[in-house]
Amino acid sequence: MSMLSLKAKRLSPLLIIITFVVMLLFSMGKWPDPLVDFGRELYVPWAMLQGKQLYTDIFYFNGPLSPYWNFLLFKLFGVGLNTLVMANIILLCLIVSFVFLLLRTVSSYWLAIFGCTAFLLLFAFSQYVGIGNYNYITPYSHDATHAMLLSLAMLCCLSCSLLKKNFLAVSFGGFILGLIFLTKPEFFLASFLAIIAFLAITVIIKNWKEAVVSFILILCTIICDRIKKLYIYIVSNIATISNDVGLCFRLGQISNGSNFVRF
Repeated sequence: MSMLSLKAKRLSPLLIIITFVVMLLFSMGKWPDPLVDFGRELYVPWAMLQGKQLYTDIFYFNGPLSPYWNFLLFKLFGVGLNTLVMANIILLCLIVSFVFLLLRTVSSYWLAIFGCTAFLLLFAFSQYVGIGNYNYITPYSHDATHAMLLSLAMLCCLSCSLLKKNFLAVSFGGFILGLIFLTKPEFFLASFLAIIAFLAITVIIKNWKEAVVSFILILCTIICDRIKKLYIYIVSNIATISNDVGLCFRLGQISNGSNFVRF
């Protein structure tokens, strides 16, 4: 490799950085639509901060991971649009990093550079319709962008396991799959199929013993993830459950002898 090519390779990440900064500045202040879709992304964590409970007081049709993540951001850094914007910028940087790693694994270095640049130009800050919700800074659904980030992270873990025989990466991939389950069902389905493809590839290019070990590790991490979340749910809602049970018994005592409620 010539000195000129080596210098160009060292400077090539600047192409991604410059594209990111230019598109961020060019689209700044033009991202969200407060009335359509994105208003919900601001309201749900704010309402949770006021004491309302997800699925009980707040109608929500996706998994609880994104609302609780945004709730945590509001709790730590204050309620406001800029809080979510700054957090999503950081998450977008992680997404670009994972895209680069995956493209670098399956293609050349320069194709990975150009792929990340194209992603930033066409998708990350896009606004092709009147409603400015279809971007990664103020998305119409944080469940989609968070699931995308987790899916790419899982694929990076699986590729690391295939290339370097790293069982820790497999375990972490299974844990991430459990987190994806808490976002959007279509992302979980796609990620689950990716896990099945990974196990099949492991059998083909390595041996069935490693595939079995990988399957057990993935299954154990998913089960542990589910048990942990069930425990957190029970502990966080024990007061509500106790109040509901107490209310039912009080209603039973009040209506004793009638056809309303009997205990």
